[in-house]
Parts: sequence; structure tokens; C-alpha cells
Amino acid sequence: MKSRKMQLNKESALFGTFSGVTRSANASVDTPDADIVTMEFSLQQTKGIARCLLDSDVDWQKFRLHVSELAPETQSHDPHTHEGAEAFYVLSGEAAIEVEGETLRVGINEALLLDASKPHCIRNAGNAPLRYLVIINHS
Repeated sequence: MKSRKMQLNKESALFGTFSGVTRSANASVDTPDADIVTMEFSLQQTKGIARCLLDSDVDWQKFRLHVSELAPETQSHDPHTHEGAEAFYVLSGEAAIEVEGETLRVGINEALLLDASKPHCIRNAGNAPLRYLVIINHS
């Protein structure tokens, strides 16, 4: 994991854009009070995401995210469980998410959040590729 420096002006900080970012160990953001806030970020390699910046105060082992894609009529894996909470956000396609044997349909720009200790899995319920964001918070 490499540390990078980000210098953000008020506008880029307010709108969450990172264009024109310089890279090294810290990020400086001008606040409305004209104070400078320094934050350390690292570049975390994440499946399906071009650039993932991780605040140095976040434990990556407790919080995971990635983007996955499934071909039509395929399933990611058999129902499974793990600690924490999990969220699925559909970017494109149509998902069928099974939780404790019950199947819920989730479409574009929709999300499902679940207790990951309940058996769950996701499959593509449509005719086009399913692309979705997974966020896992391990307790």
C-alpha cells in the first residue's frame, strides 16, 4: 500500500473530486475557516475500482469494497455467511439476492444491506451482464 499526497482546494473538497491531485504522503484541504487539514491516504488496490483512496485511520481489514460482474444466469458462489454487514449496490443489470432462502430482486440504482451472518448469495437475474458494488463491514 503506497501513501499519496492529495492537495484539494475548497471546491474539490466540497464536491468530492480529486482532479489535479499531487501524490505523496498527506492530503491538505483548505477549510472554510482557512485552516489546513492534513489527512493521510493510501492507494488501495481494489477489484473493479480504478482508484481507491483509503484514509489512514480506516482499518482495511474491517471494511472492504469491490465491484463484481456476473454473466447472465450465473451466480457468484453458493450461499455463505461471515461476520459483519454486507451491502450490494447494482450498477447495471438485474440481481437476485438470496438471504436465508428468500430471493429479492434488486435493479439498477438499488441496494440491499444485510446481516452477513445470514446465508446469502447473489446471481444475475437478467439477460445482460450484472455489475454491482459490494461493501462489507466486518465487526
